[in-house]
Amino acid sequence: MPLQTTTPAPGVTVNVNVPNATVDVQQPARPAPRRRPSRRIVSIETRRSSRFCVDDPQADWFVLSNDGVLFGVRGANAEICGEGIYDLNSPDAADDELEWHIKMNAPARVLEILFEYLYNRRRRTDLETVSIDLLIELIDVAEEYRVRSAIDACQKALRKHITDNALKVVQVSGKHGYNDELVRAAPYVVDEDLSVIWANLPNHLHMPWAIFREKYVACYISALETYPEHPGCARWPAIVLTVLKMLRGKPRQILIDAENIFREAREQVMVQHGPTVCCVAHIRHWCQRVLTRRNAIGDLEVPA
Repeated sequence: MPLQTTTPAPGVTVNVNVPNATVDVQQPARPAPRRRPSRRIVSIETRRSSRFCVDDPQADWFVLSNDGVLFGVRGANAEICGEGIYDLNSPDAADDELEWHIKMNAPARVLEILFEYLYNRRRRTDLETVSIDLLIELIDVAEEYRVRSAIDACQKALRKHITDNALKVVQVSGKHGYNDELVRAAPYVVDEDLSVIWANLPNHLHMPWAIFREKYVACYISALETYPEHPGCARWPAIVLTVLKMLRGKPRQILIDAENIFREAREQVMVQHGPTVCCVAHIRHWCQRVLTRRNAIGDLEVPA
């Protein structure tokens, strides 16, 4: 049957809906193609790392230390093992006239150790043999660039320095949230002034530290004031005065050395008055009181 059409009357407008021939379907965004790092031309005069050499055929990412030494590493390793070392958005990476792709905020002596943790098969420095100052520098850089394997090794090595460099251990542990190392080192710096401790700890640790230190001070005062009564013994008052003089000093150091102090006091009494003198038992009882309270102090409580 033929299609019939009707011509509209004069002055009448007819709107006709015509399907859009091109449908605008929003396509998923494609990831930007990764730009491969380029080899750089390095002048002979440029200072270079001998361990992480820019002439290594597998080194495709060049790093400049903040003291002007150039390193060559594998870009893929740097990307996987850390954050910010391999950075294609670095302004230096886009400048092919430079000898390096990125500058790092660390001296060469630190990067020489840090870059060991970008590789599994390279021999690594024994961090327990390096100085505490170099170790702290390495910790700061490993944390800045999030080289996790280096961070773990540094934390383990840090424990070796607790007894000899407790204040530095407390400072770096508080800065980076190494709670286990902080708790272990805390008793070794109880005798430091609060102003020194607070200058080396973040603000949220000031109050927990003050409470922790007060426990040692209270225990020390108790050691001086709670000696046993020994009525009827004419020698006891003089012995008490002698022991009190031996207990003079800084709270934590005295409490840690309490066993030796009271042992020396007993030996002096036995030399002067014989091994069976009654005061020996009272000195031993006094010592036990001190040790019981000292051992109940517990650890520094670090807020979650």
